[in-house]
Amino acid sequence: MASTKTNTPAAVRLTGPATWRVWDKQFRTRAVAKDLWELINPDSPHRGQFRVRPTKPNPAEYASVDDPPARARGGRNQGAAAEEDPAPLKSQKQYQDDRTEYQYDLRVYQAEREKVAHLIDWVTESVSPAIFDNACDPDNPLDQWYTALKA
Repeated sequence: MASTKTNTPAAVRLTGPATWRVWDKQFRTRAVAKDLWELINPDSPHRGQFRVRPTKPNPAEYASVDDPPARARGGRNQGAAAEEDPAPLKSQKQYQDDRTEYQYDLRVYQAEREKVAHLIDWVTESVSPAIFDNACDPDNPLDQWYTALKA
């Protein structure tokens, strides 16, 4: 029975310039299939523009049901002379809208990160340890790994 396991060892291995063409084709095929090639391709204007983790809306920046209407509208405090209220608070409706947008952006971000992680796993399995050690700094993004591997 044929196995459907996707984490099989890489059949192609980058061991030096002689294996670059075949390895590069495999890499590009995988990157295109994962919709990542435009973010990795050195000739792309979108190179390196990976998604950034979205920022969760801060509930303290939104009016609560208990906030006085003047503060929620950004009105001034009539008590203390020359003392201004903090910046106006956003509405609860705006909070719900921002929260929905955040949740969507987070799902898209996580999906891209998962695809990047799978491609990184393949690179670590398919590149010889000596080349990997010289070209693939764990603090650098995947597009920089590709450029360093190609050099």
